[in-house]
Amino acid sequence: MTNLVLDLQLEGRTAVRKAEAPPLFIGPQGGRWADPAHTRAWHAGNPVPKVDTRRLLSGNLGIAREDMPQIASALVPEFISQLAQSGVQVTNESMPAHKLRATQSALHADKIRGEIERGDVEHLRKPVIISQDGFLLDGHHRWAALATMDPGAQMSVVRVHLPILSLLERARAFSGV
Repeated sequence: MTNLVLDLQLEGRTAVRKAEAPPLFIGPQGGRWADPAHTRAWHAGNPVPKVDTRRLLSGNLGIAREDMPQIASALVPEFISQLAQSGVQVTNESMPAHKLRATQSALHADKIRGEIERGDVEHLRKPVIISQDGFLLDGHHRWAALATMDPGAQMSVVRVHLPILSLLERARAFSGV
């Protein structure tokens, strides 16, 4: 990996963040889905890409954000372990951000822009939990920020080999929710 330095303009102040990651990309239309081969690197001086929540939410399951189970980060390993102990297959994978699908019906563009402006690439690339059919259980805004910056970016995922509705049931029943 190359050492990437992101210089961000935040309310007239310059913040510099260093992260070990490949360059991020934005599409020629400011963040719309684009073939990564036809995009340019996102770097200092570029505006934050346009956040297109309608595109990101295309094909979502229509579950209200407040009805999504919220598992505290510290309890995620316990949740995954509990699933595995009950016989559910769980695999660690990497896949392009554009192949993942939203479960919840709403995303907050300001929160997505905030994730991008923060410039913490390692945070954006933290694993998200997905179902066997590619729906997100958690990490919607991190995923949306990475997909806005570079639709082809590889995202670490923990794939739980259950359909999303079964995974949601298990997550709601987990004691950490």
